[in-house]
Amino acid sequence: MYSWINQIENELLSKGIKEAAIIGVDGSTLAKSKNFLITTDQFKILETFDMKEFRKKGFKVGYSYFWLIGECLGEFLAENKKHCLYVVKTDQLYIIALYDEKICRTGPAIVGEFADLRKGSAFNQSKWLKDKTRGVSPAYELFWFRKSMEPSYIDSRLIMPYYDEPYSDSEQDESELANTAEEDIVVPSIMEEENMEGLFQFGTLNDLFSWRRSKVY
Repeated sequence: MYSWINQIENELLSKGIKEAAIIGVDGSTLAKSKNFLITTDQFKILETFDMKEFRKKGFKVGYSYFWLIGECLGEFLAENKKHCLYVVKTDQLYIIALYDEKICRTGPAIVGEFADLRKGSAFNQSKWLKDKTRGVSPAYELFWFRKSMEPSYIDSRLIMPYYDEPYSDSEQDESELANTAEEDIVVPSIMEEENMEGLFQFGTLNDLFSWRRSKVY
């Protein structure tokens, strides 16, 4: 039988997640890694999803405080100087995962994809359908949220220009292009985002967390 603890060990811990817990919406602990120190009272605070308080005052898990970095459609990322905490709420479960700087770039995707498989048929049948209110599908929005939680992506965008659409010469007058020096033409691309990490060197998650807090708050 593929138990909850087997799922944690095989699909989260084996991929670099340090600690994880699966808790039912009724507050019952279905499974958690043996060293994960999260109390019932701490979970009760987490399940409020009070993003304003999480951002301003933080919250405690185990012996450590965490502060909100971002949230989207029932998922949020919080950090402190040593660890990241990613939380996902589904119709039936809360998935809580703790990881460190070794996988801070891939952590949101690992936990998010684990959660997607447990969100039930309603989500999986409609995840690529565009939401009329939000304008994009839930899966698309969550994909970019998880991407945006990567340190090199979110931190560089705080101080670097962001382009909503790629450059297209069909939108620019040809005569204007002819009079523009080649070195003055900026072509935004996904490569810029992928290479951002090299522009900002953070020795540890401590450095990154301190810098990010100073810029955002």
